Amino acid sequence: AILNYGHTLGRINDTNNHFLGMLWTFGGALQKEDGSLGASANDPAWLEALRLTKVMYEEDKIIPPGAINWTDADNNNAYQGEQIAWTSNPTSIYTWLEKNKPELAKATKFYPYPKGPAGSFGQVDVWSHIIFKASKVQEEAKGALEYVFKPENHAKYIEFVQGRFLPVYRELVDAPFWKKSEVYAEYANIARNGRIMAHAASPTAPYAEITTTFLIGEMMQDLLVRKQKPEEALATFVKRAQAIYDKYKGQL
Repeated sequence: AILNYGHTLGRINDTNNHFLGMLWTFGGALQKEDGSLGASANDPAWLEALRLTKVMYEEDKIIPPGAINWTDADNNNAYQGEQIAWTSNPTSIYTWLEKNKPELAKATKFYPYPKGPAGSFGQVDVWSHIIFKASKVQEEAKGALEYVFKPENHAKYIEFVQGRFLPVYRELVDAPFWKKSEVYAEYANIARNGRIMAHAASPTAPYAEITTTFLIGEMMQDLLVRKQKPEEALATFVKRAQAIYDKYKGQL
């Protein structure tokens, strides 16, 4: 069937994004405001998100069966190949559509995650630039970053990539480029109201380890491949995640 939801469920980063975006609508989060783990074994928001995932995959069958083995590219490919009707991760998909499938691009719309008991939230990724301590050109690198991120230069770059990235400066979201179409206007709304994956705190070392070792994806495998109950899958995730947080105690 074509009317499928491209919800990734494998041990990959998109599974982090997709599950957490859904979790927020139930009032849950991966981190608390103080940077501690936001999940507990009986957390109602986490359990509701897991139950909904299980229903969509096993009962309603609106998530493709192969999603449990998808890579980060597969939901993009499925939408671009007109095999699914909606997914999360639109910027790279839409940029490709404008160049390769303009008719599908015209039919594509952007929305925040569907509203749940706790509301509806956009999701944004934040990519960072770093300079290594061992670099022999630290001053030059700092100068390059300073130049690139001057608002007037950053604005030119953002417009050049035609919607692939949003600006880091809030006032640039009001630039004419973001008002040229309904699609880009919704981008701007998501940017204004969106949350990063680390919500409700800044990224921390335990958060980084949990998301890069794909514990959420492993929880999806427990839930859908090993056929565990939501309570079992969540308890295992919390045990693994808390062990990571405990490892960093005193270092944060």
